[in-house]
Amino acid sequence: MNTLSSMSFLRVFLLLLTACLFSSCREKTITTYQDPIQKESNPKKEVVVKKTLEQSTKPISALLDPLKLATLRSDRAANSRFNKIMYHINRLTLEYDCKASKVIDSIYSHLPQNACYNGTQVYCPSIAKTNLTAQHRYATALGLFDTEYNLMKLKKGGSPIIQKGKYIGKITHVDHLIPRDVAPELENSFMNLTFLSSTENLKKSNKLTNGGLRRIQSLMKAGIGWKPSQELQARIDATKVK
Repeated sequence: MNTLSSMSFLRVFLLLLTACLFSSCREKTITTYQDPIQKESNPKKEVVVKKTLEQSTKPISALLDPLKLATLRSDRAANSRFNKIMYHINRLTLEYDCKASKVIDSIYSHLPQNACYNGTQVYCPSIAKTNLTAQHRYATALGLFDTEYNLMKLKKGGSPIIQKGKYIGKITHVDHLIPRDVAPELENSFMNLTFLSSTENLKKSNKLTNGGLRRIQSLMKAGIGWKPSQELQARIDATKVK
């Protein structure tokens, strides 16, 4: 009986000792794991630095660089660039929660500031900025930024589909305010490009509209030595300003 009692007591003692050792090891393991974190005086934090608007617009400005535009040789070569720049202007207005005019000003801050005309190309940043701001506003009214399909098309330089207004469902064209056949020096100028529905553009053809007349007046006031060609002047004379 004493032997059995001794064995029972020993068994209980061993169980208690095992439990104590297990608990001690567990606490030691947790303490060992936590100590480095608790003792670290300067923990490293992942810092995400957001680009400034100026940093984001610098690569986009290449689309509007007059030196690069001067090298374009294909027919209506700047049209796809116009669509791409509209995509990026809209993207950055959303990303930085600002107006399109601020994005456009930032883009042109990376480009030459002086207007000029070298006989084959017209560059006038002030008029171009005004036009791009107006075109972004017009594109918004037409719903050109409203669908993923349109955004994908614009990003790749393609033509989006009108989502709002009279010409809903029609594809857009990039038109020249001053017809390029009588003003080839303005073919790739962003001050001379505008969105039109395919229906409007086909109806307009190469006619000079009131919008084109106003753009001519702005250019002549810019003081860069540009003046209409004889062919363009003939169309000006034949067009009645409303």
